[in-house]
Amino acid sequence: MLSLRMKILPAMTKTFLGGHIVLLLVFCPTANGNDRLDWPNWRGRQQNRISAETGLVDRWNPQGGVGSNLLWKNAELAGRSTPVVLGDKLYTIVRDQPGTDVEGEKVACASATTGEILWEHRFNVYLSDVPDTRVGWSSCVVDPETGNVYALGVCGYFCCLNGETGELIWSRSLHEEFGLLSTYGGRTNIPKLYGDTVIISAVVIGWGDTPQWGLLAKPAHRFLAFDKTDGELRWLKGTRLIPYDTTYSTPTITSLRGLGMDAMVFGSGDGQIWALQPGTGLPIWWYPLSRRGLNISPLVTSDGRVFSSHSEENVVGNTMGSIVALDGNQTGDLSGKEKWHHFEIMAGKSSPLMIGERIYFVDDRAKLFIFDAKSGELVQRKALGTVMRSTPLFADGKIYLCTNNGRWYILEPTQKGVKVIHKLRLKGEASDGSPIVSQGRIYFPTSEYLYCIGKPDQQPTSQVTVASSAKPPIAARDNQPAHLQVVPYDVLLKPGDQQTYRVRLYNSQGEYLRDAATSELAFSVDGPGQIGPDGSYAAPADASHQCSLITCRFGELEGTARVRMVPPLPWSFDFDELHDVPLTWVGGRVRYALRDWGEQRVMVKRSELPTRPGAPTTKLGTRSRMWMGPIDLSNYTIEADVMLPTGGMEISQGSLSTVSPGAAAGATRQGDIGLINSRYTFALFGASQEVRLYSWCTHDKRVQAAQAYEINPDTWYRLKMQVKPRGDEALVQGKVWPCDAEEPDGWTLTFVDPVPNLNGSPGLFGNAKDAEILIDNILVTPN
Repeated sequence: MLSLRMKILPAMTKTFLGGHIVLLLVFCPTANGNDRLDWPNWRGRQQNRISAETGLVDRWNPQGGVGSNLLWKNAELAGRSTPVVLGDKLYTIVRDQPGTDVEGEKVACASATTGEILWEHRFNVYLSDVPDTRVGWSSCVVDPETGNVYALGVCGYFCCLNGETGELIWSRSLHEEFGLLSTYGGRTNIPKLYGDTVIISAVVIGWGDTPQWGLLAKPAHRFLAFDKTDGELRWLKGTRLIPYDTTYSTPTITSLRGLGMDAMVFGSGDGQIWALQPGTGLPIWWYPLSRRGLNISPLVTSDGRVFSSHSEENVVGNTMGSIVALDGNQTGDLSGKEKWHHFEIMAGKSSPLMIGERIYFVDDRAKLFIFDAKSGELVQRKALGTVMRSTPLFADGKIYLCTNNGRWYILEPTQKGVKVIHKLRLKGEASDGSPIVSQGRIYFPTSEYLYCIGKPDQQPTSQVTVASSAKPPIAARDNQPAHLQVVPYDVLLKPGDQQTYRVRLYNSQGEYLRDAATSELAFSVDGPGQIGPDGSYAAPADASHQCSLITCRFGELEGTARVRMVPPLPWSFDFDELHDVPLTWVGGRVRYALRDWGEQRVMVKRSELPTRPGAPTTKLGTRSRMWMGPIDLSNYTIEADVMLPTGGMEISQGSLSTVSPGAAAGATRQGDIGLINSRYTFALFGASQEVRLYSWCTHDKRVQAAQAYEINPDTWYRLKMQVKPRGDEALVQGKVWPCDAEEPDGWTLTFVDPVPNLNGSPGLFGNAKDAEILIDNILVTPN
């Protein structure tokens, strides 16, 4: 792949600035893909939105023409996603065929020089509430070591692609497999590379409702670390249970020299700034900042200072928004240990930028605040517009930024703050993604175009700062194991399948030491199956919707891994012989419970959910999806009995008793309940008294069907849904009838999907916010 390498000019200029030497370098093409002029993630190689490139344009004209400095613009690459560049290839995530009945999401690769699209990897948006206008929220990450591209779609589809060809290397369906939450807000995180892993995060509601299983059935902002070559899960760790929000704060992975360890610093859905060890997921420190989730990406300096902000309720008082500076070279709870803290600055979308010893924040109303990074003293406040979402870029001594309503600026830092050297208005264009620079060209996305700005004859140059004194020595590595990682952490097996485990050892700083020899280990299993001394686990041939916990001991260290066992179809669940909701169901326990109903037991989707010990219950999560098994199932039928009482009815001992009308809000409203089959949903909606069949519920043109249907609150109904793959399309059908009636011959609703989902886990959709829902007699059979 064509890229660039560094070449020092014979007549090299040296300038001394504050104890550093600045070298002017020029670059020329070569065949390696590991160049300082690449921009492999949205924050740049240094994760600070700063480039060392020089000779960049200081003005341009979006209309083009001679002298406009507009190299190209491409409407097909427009959107929210910030592009990334490696060599001569640009990667971004955009909507595919927007506004049509076959709309989806795709990773697009284009020539960074011309904007010509070279390849696309398309995938459906499924089992998500995200609207089409928020598709492409995340950004790609390209691995300079391998050239592979990693991308997360809004619905939880996570993939690794060959950067040259677009060929799929591996993929995971994070919501079906692990319980990733995809919401109407569309907030989607961006992958991070660390060593031989790729790390992604989201609010995750998985399986396992006790400490033994990791409490993963309760929601938390969790990180999943995958082997970047094959997608095997290394570890899964989270922050505090029951977060406030889904968020999109991209972590900064850095070295905290004061602690002698690498750290992953991010804003969490629980309102705190966290630092975790990126190799193990273990916590280093945390700092409570807000009563809502944090979205901006913290800026971490080489000496370990951390700068962050938010625009929601503060932890103390009743003000909104604040900016904080912390010393990251600490451990534990950093409450009250701020270097400085300013309140009532609502900077919750645009991440900070640091130039020299000044820190720049643009608040949500597009007001620029410049502070002295050491003292926190305000240097300048300047109005740039009315709304801000993207993050500025600093390159060639200039700040490039665009407000959300299309006000473009090029600013120059001065002793007093900044001065405007160029501005223009992109009328009718919204800016959510951020500008980047690579190889002499500036790229930035809007709702209408991806622009490429530069001089046609520009030869890339770079100003590299080299420290004039030696860096602080790094302490000798501690070779004493302190943490044990059993890999893979989470697997789904069929009866009789085998899985071989290996054990990775880490020191107390989170550094990988080595794989342990099997002779050093002692394996055991809690649950069905057997494991040998070599770490080979065998699931029982008769296993049926069961789980096992693999434990491994290395001296006094102990680590665990989790196994789910799900048999081939058919499945049948009538709950009479069960004591609880099957543990294998992702998003099942906690949200659902079993209760007696006359002489039988039924499953109930709860309208109030437990939170942390001592805390009140919550309705967050009462609208959710649940998945029962493997994602490769195809060509099957799922059916179940369901009842939708109203919020004014109380479920007790097998009967419905009427509570006084108006005793609670929504007392006469019913919930919603549906079946999931191959990533499609067939559901009864109590509030609107209708039945719907769909793939993407918030898209008004994506294939779907609906009709009015009267749903009595004291009647059991049978739902039945079938998906039949037919070559390059799928026949999707659903029917509903009262359980005391004969099954009708015809289907209630049906459609043919020309861009089909051909496989996926069986599951349930339910909305019990206003009233609990009853489910019984679930049956899943092959067609």
